[in-house]
Amino acid sequence: MAMKTKTDRAIDAARSAIKSTLLTCKDNVEQAKQRARNIRAARYVRLQPTLTRIFAILDDVKEDDKYIFVSSYGSVYVSLFRQDGFKVPHVVELLEYLSGMTDKTSSSDSAGKYSMSRTFDFSIEGMDVHVSVDVKSDSATCHKVVVGTTTEERVTYKIVCD
Repeated sequence: MAMKTKTDRAIDAARSAIKSTLLTCKDNVEQAKQRARNIRAARYVRLQPTLTRIFAILDDVKEDDKYIFVSSYGSVYVSLFRQDGFKVPHVVELLEYLSGMTDKTSSSDSAGKYSMSRTFDFSIEGMDVHVSVDVKSDSATCHKVVVGTTTEERVTYKIVCD
């Protein structure tokens, strides 16, 4: 048997890379199909009734002030924009509804130079619901308070070649 040339080895390597890439793509497609099957199976059990109630609660909120999204993993993301605070009736009703479904909840604040928001996370029987409420900068009930300053040291690099 003759020794393989450099070109033959390159062709074999390219074929192997293409085969590996195709197998990875096939696996990714199968995983996506499985996630879709899981969402369809869960839709009538958990997702659809929960989403129906969320849409009903937020029915009076202007379309530009809300965004509701369901990920391919079945997580629900609710974003409410330009709210007067966290105690407006539809926010309170939504949070009470979701809190009543689980005790696995958490929240985190994000107050930046130009924004104020709080994210509420709920884990409900394998389904995650994330509610992000952005408060207006001129809110009568919420405001940012400076609690300190931080200085961050960052290492910087440059490329030096011989």
